[in-house]
Amino acid sequence: MAALLTLALLLTLYLFPGLIAYERKHRNADAIMLTTVLLGWTVLGWTIALIWACTATTPPAPAAPTPLPAQEPAVPERPARKRSHHGLFF
Repeated sequence: MAALLTLALLLTLYLFPGLIAYERKHRNADAIMLTTVLLGWTVLGWTIALIWACTATTPPAPAAPTPLPAQEPAVPERPARKRSHHGLFF
C-alpha cells in the first residue's frame, strides 16, 4: 500500500508542470504536458515545462492602431497663363 501511495505521489510530482498548465487553462497546456511526459525525466526539461506552465495564459493585447500619416496640404494649381492673340506669353 505504501508503495502504491509513493508511486502516485511521484507520478503527480513528475506531471506537475502539465497539471498546473491544465489547471490554469493555459493555451498551450497540451504542448506543456507533452514536454513534461517526453522530457520531464531530465531536470532541464521538467524545469522548462514548469516555467512555461507558469507564464501568462491570456494572449497579449492587440497593438494600438498606427496613426495615419499626416497629409500634406494640397497645393493649389497655378492658374494657366492666358495667351494673347499673337501667341506670346505675357
